[in-house]
Amino acid sequence: MRREGVIVSVLPGALSRPFDYGAGPRDSLNISWGDVSSAFYTTGIPNIDVYFEATPLLRGMLMASRYSAGC
Repeated sequence: MRREGVIVSVLPGALSRPFDYGAGPRDSLNISWGDVSSAFYTTGIPNIDVYFEATPLLRGMLMASRYSAGC
């Protein structure tokens, strides 16, 4: 995540919020993504979060990455 132009550390999948992808609201989870860096430099937007739809596959991958990283 980026807050006031500074990258801050948040565990992937620690934040959840609904987004409507065209068929009604679906849960989504925060992820680490290059947009946190590139969007800031191309637009100057100071606060950036990246979310993906919280499919069972994404949830599993995020939990596995936490486990393998020892978090």
